Amino acid sequence: MPDRIVLLAHCFLNSQAKIKGSPDIADLSEKILNILIKYKCGIIQLPCPELLHGGLARWGQTKYQYDSVFFRRHCEKIAEVIVNQAEEYQRHHIPLGPIIGVEGSPSCGVTLTCDGLWGGELSESHSLFTKIKEVDIINKQGVFMEVLQSSLSRRSIYLDQIGILESEPADSLGQLMNYLSRNELLGGKMDE
Repeated sequence: MPDRIVLLAHCFLNSQAKIKGSPDIADLSEKILNILIKYKCGIIQLPCPELLHGGLARWGQTKYQYDSVFFRRHCEKIAEVIVNQAEEYQRHHIPLGPIIGVEGSPSCGVTLTCDGLWGGELSESHSLFTKIKEVDIINKQGVFMEVLQSSLSRRSIYLDQIGILESEPADSLGQLMNYLSRNELLGGKMDE
């Protein structure tokens, strides 16, 4: 029986969902899974909102592009299944959390997201490289993580989040191990 249930970003269990041409994260995924196994964590695999919205042949987008009423409603629909599971685990007093996201992702970033005024027809853009240079990683949460946390809080479920920075994972993995070793969650529900 697991000691706790974590909510894990989809691509850490299925890197095929990432944008074509993304760096290989197989080693990182294995390290994350080894940590979760070591600390006896069960896993809820979060759905990939970008894959379910744009498919495998999608282009990389920014938070600015995803931060629309349409994408937020899409995220709300897919978050509902996750929130229902979290509520059921909580009802049975099984500790929940953390949510493990992907730093830099416009949808699953925890503290860092890719943003910029990106959009428009690529073939007609004479300033394409200028547009690309304006895209940056900023200190904000991705759209899906915002929606997921909001959906959880409406049911009085408050979970910590840890973001994994794929390009420099050592600190993120250390943070995850420290969090799990402290065993600080007691069911994921705040006292009222």
